[in-house]
Amino acid sequence: INLLDVTFLDVKTHSNSIKGSIKIGSSLTIGEYILPKFLAHFSNKYPDVDIEVIIENTSLISTELKKMKLDIGLIEGLASSTLFKQEYFLEDEMVLVVPYSSDLKDKELTLDDLQNRRWIAREEGSGTREYLDLFFTQNKIIPKSIMVLGSNLAVKEAVRNNLGLTITSKHVILEAEARNELTSIKLTNDFTRSFSYIYPKELTLSKAANIFLEELKAYTQSNNYIHK
Repeated sequence: INLLDVTFLDVKTHSNSIKGSIKIGSSLTIGEYILPKFLAHFSNKYPDVDIEVIIENTSLISTELKKMKLDIGLIEGLASSTLFKQEYFLEDEMVLVVPYSSDLKDKELTLDDLQNRRWIAREEGSGTREYLDLFFTQNKIIPKSIMVLGSNLAVKEAVRNNLGLTITSKHVILEAEARNELTSIKLTNDFTRSFSYIYPKELTLSKAANIFLEELKAYTQSNNYIHK
C-alpha cells in the first residue's frame, strides 16, 4: 500500500520541480542545533516541499517510526530496532561541560576529579543520556547525585548556575561558551557519536524524502556547515 501511494505521488508530481510532503521525527540535539540551518537551505532550494518536524527524544522517535507515523527519523546513537535502515550523516563531539568559573577548567583533568560530583543528565530514552551513562560505565564514575532534566536548554542553565556537570554535544554549548557562560573540556578518549537517519526497511521513501536525505548528507559534509 505504501509503495502504491508513493508511486502515485511521484507520478502525479513528476516535473522539473520537486513537490510533496515529509514528516520528520528529530531528536532534541539535532532538532534544536542542526536542523534549523539546514532547513533554511533546503526550503530555499525546494520551496514546494512541505516539511513537518516533530522533536522528541530518540526512543520516542523510534516508537513513532515503527507505527509508520513518520517518514524519517533523525537520531543520536544506535537505532533501537533491526527493523530500521540506518545511515550516519554527521559526527558529533561529546564534551564535558562545567560552569565558566569552575575549578576544573584550568587544570589537567583526571578521572578522579570527576568522582563524587553532582551531575546534570537528560531523561532516559535520550541519546545524550545514553552517552553519559556509557561514560560513567567505561570510566567507573560514581556520581554524588544526578539531576534529570528534559531539555538541552534546562541542562545548560543548570550547569551555568553551578548545579552540576554534564556531558553533551559540542553543538549545544557553542554559543554559551562564546558568551563565557560555560566551559567545555575535551574528553581524553575522543568521545564522539554519530548523528544518523533511520526509517523502516519495508518503507519505500518518496522522491521528496530521498532528496531531503541526499541534501542533508551533502550539506552537513560541505564547507557551508560549520561544525566548530
